[in-house]
Amino acid sequence: MLHPFPGPDLFEGLSADWTVGSFGNEHLRFHYWLAHKEMDPLWSRFLGVLPRVVPSPLELALRLVDREPFYRRIFVVARR
Repeated sequence: MLHPFPGPDLFEGLSADWTVGSFGNEHLRFHYWLAHKEMDPLWSRFLGVLPRVVPSPLELALRLVDREPFYRRIFVVARR
């Protein structure tokens, strides 16, 4: 990668009128496992149906695997 993703230091110059929060999203190893499974047509179809058939248990399972190291970090900037 030529340029790394920006980090929290990107927001250091903001005035006190702003708050910056962040949270991680999607465990790194789980992301790679899921991306690999989505390449298989059978798994892809299964994973596409899963949210419609069992949304609540799926959400709970995804929250359990949502831990460090994260695949991405989401920053939220809000005016005070």
